Amino acid sequence: MKIDQINDKFIKECIPNIILEVEGETPFADKLTPWIQSAKDWLESEYLGPDDFLNERDNARALRIVIMKAFADAVPSLDLVVTPTGFGVVNTETVAPASKERIERLIESLRNKVNDDLDILLEFCHQYPEWRESERGKYFCATFLSARRDWRPLVFDTYDQMRTEALHVEALMEEQCFGHDLMTRLRDEFNSRKPYATHPLADPVRAAVIDVVYRIDKPLIPTIWHKCRPVIEMLKRYPEYYDIWEKEMGDKFNPERFKNDIKGSFYF
Repeated sequence: MKIDQINDKFIKECIPNIILEVEGETPFADKLTPWIQSAKDWLESEYLGPDDFLNERDNARALRIVIMKAFADAVPSLDLVVTPTGFGVVNTETVAPASKERIERLIESLRNKVNDDLDILLEFCHQYPEWRESERGKYFCATFLSARRDWRPLVFDTYDQMRTEALHVEALMEEQCFGHDLMTRLRDEFNSRKPYATHPLADPVRAAVIDVVYRIDKPLIPTIWHKCRPVIEMLKRYPEYYDIWEKEMGDKFNPERFKNDIKGSFYF
């Protein structure tokens, strides 16, 4: 991603009515430089990858995330004070420092905004083939639960824990119900995030994955079959997908019927 457009004006647009400077003070963008670079490295290593693939609009989204995270990380090290219009960065002994509580609320609000905007940015990232084929894209798109908002912290400590469980559940669904080829196609089509369209089969498969991943005290295999059986019935209405499924899983679901060809009245 590109960060060359970050300057004082852009920072103040991202965080309005908070940052103030006095004449002759070091520009705020210069003060934030170490944290900006750190936030950029974090965003790329965890979510975007190193490649520059974002269009201008989405790159601006990413830059706002970088600025808000950088500011939240930098606040404890800045000369931050309360002014009549909010928080300010000033260079004078006549202004009283901001209270600890207000600083904590500011940092919390910034981090919440980072998380909300990151969810939105990742949804747009799914529409880029370059991202889906990258290391970070493959990490998220390996499962139907490829959005951060799929993670419920009360159940799993981290997104990675939830993803591990989702991979296990989807592997069992693939083996027991859908087959590799159909499951892979539906997952790839869902993760392309085609605008303004819902997938007639990928959406119910994803719903089944969510139900099983977040199941409570239920046997795994019977639960998977219970959730997948209606989707298998739906396949008959979509010949293109049914053919993919039938080629791989048809023999398993339509075994050859037993035929008694052994003579004798006492053989059953």
